[in-house]
Amino acid sequence: MEKINNFAKNLAEERRARNISQRKLAEYLNVDSSLVYQWEHEKCEPALDTLCKISEYFDLPVDELLGIEAPYNSRKNQDTENKKKMQIF
Repeated sequence: MEKINNFAKNLAEERRARNISQRKLAEYLNVDSSLVYQWEHEKCEPALDTLCKISEYFDLPVDELLGIEAPYNSRKNQDTENKKKMQIF
Protein backbone atom coordinates (compact mmCIF):
# COMPACT_ATOMS: atom_id res chain seq x y z
CA MET A 1 0.00 0.00 0.00
CA GLU A 2 2.95 2.34 0.31
CA LYS A 3 2.96 2.99 -3.46
CA ILE A 4 -0.63 4.22 -3.27
CA ASN A 5 0.26 6.62 -0.46
CA ASN A 6 3.25 7.99 -2.36
CA PHE A 7 1.32 8.30 -5.59
CA ALA A 8 -1.61 10.04 -3.93
CA LYS A 9 0.64 12.54 -2.19
CA ASN A 10 2.86 13.12 -5.22
CA LEU A 11 -0.07 13.58 -7.60
CA ALA A 12 -1.78 16.10 -5.33
CA GLU A 13 1.44 18.03 -4.68
CA GLU A 14 2.41 18.13 -8.36
CA ARG A 15 -1.06 19.20 -9.43
CA ARG A 16 -1.24 21.96 -6.82
CA ALA A 17 2.30 23.17 -7.51
CA ARG A 18 1.32 23.70 -11.15
CA ASN A 19 -2.01 25.27 -10.18
CA ILE A 20 -4.01 22.64 -12.07
CA SER A 21 -7.51 21.76 -10.91
CA GLN A 22 -8.69 18.20 -10.51
CA ARG A 23 -11.26 18.95 -13.20
CA LYS A 24 -8.63 20.15 -15.70
CA LEU A 25 -6.50 17.05 -15.13
CA ALA A 26 -9.57 14.84 -15.41
CA GLU A 27 -10.53 16.46 -18.70
CA TYR A 28 -7.07 15.81 -20.13
CA LEU A 29 -7.24 12.18 -18.99
CA ASN A 30 -10.84 11.81 -20.17
CA VAL A 31 -12.02 10.65 -16.75
CA ASP A 32 -14.45 12.04 -14.18
CA SER A 33 -12.94 14.55 -11.76
CA SER A 34 -14.18 12.43 -8.86
CA LEU A 35 -11.67 9.80 -9.96
CA VAL A 36 -8.79 12.25 -9.57
CA TYR A 37 -10.12 13.00 -6.09
CA GLN A 38 -10.17 9.28 -5.30
CA TRP A 39 -6.56 8.84 -6.46
CA GLU A 40 -5.43 11.76 -4.30
CA HIS A 41 -7.28 10.39 -1.27
CA GLU A 42 -5.96 6.83 -1.59
CA LYS A 43 -9.32 5.36 -2.54
CA CYS A 44 -7.99 3.67 -5.69
CA GLU A 45 -5.15 3.71 -8.19
CA PRO A 46 -5.24 4.70 -11.85
CA ALA A 47 -4.95 2.07 -14.56
CA LEU A 48 -1.49 1.66 -16.06
CA ASP A 49 -2.38 3.48 -19.28
CA THR A 50 -3.81 6.35 -17.25
CA LEU A 51 -0.72 6.45 -15.08
CA CYS A 52 1.35 6.81 -18.26
CA LYS A 53 -0.88 9.68 -19.41
CA ILE A 54 -0.45 11.41 -16.04
CA SER A 55 3.30 10.98 -16.37
CA GLU A 56 3.22 12.55 -19.84
CA TYR A 57 0.98 15.40 -18.67
CA PHE A 58 3.36 16.39 -15.89
CA ASP A 59 6.46 15.43 -17.89
CA LEU A 60 7.63 13.24 -15.00
CA PRO A 61 8.80 9.63 -14.97
CA VAL A 62 6.24 7.17 -13.63
CA ASP A 63 8.63 6.03 -10.90
CA GLU A 64 8.84 9.60 -9.63
CA LEU A 65 5.05 9.87 -9.51
CA LEU A 66 4.95 6.61 -7.57
CA GLY A 67 7.72 7.78 -5.24
CA ILE A 68 10.00 4.93 -6.21
CA GLU A 69 13.69 5.61 -5.98
CA ALA A 70 15.20 3.49 -8.72
CA PRO A 71 18.55 2.13 -7.61
CA TYR A 72 19.92 2.66 -11.13
CA ASN A 73 23.36 3.71 -10.00
CA SER A 74 23.67 0.84 -7.56
CA ARG A 75 22.60 -1.63 -10.26
CA LYS A 76 25.04 -0.06 -12.70
CA ASN A 77 27.83 -0.27 -10.14
CA GLN A 78 26.93 -3.89 -9.39
CA ASP A 79 27.08 -4.73 -13.11
CA THR A 80 30.51 -3.11 -13.34
CA GLU A 81 31.72 -5.08 -10.33
CA ASN A 82 30.38 -8.32 -11.79
CA LYS A 83 32.20 -7.67 -15.06
CA LYS A 84 35.43 -7.02 -13.18
CA LYS A 85 35.05 -10.29 -11.28
CA MET A 86 34.45 -12.15 -14.52
CA GLN A 87 37.66 -10.70 -16.00
CA ILE A 88 39.68 -12.04 -13.09
CA PHE A 89 38.75 -15.60 -13.95
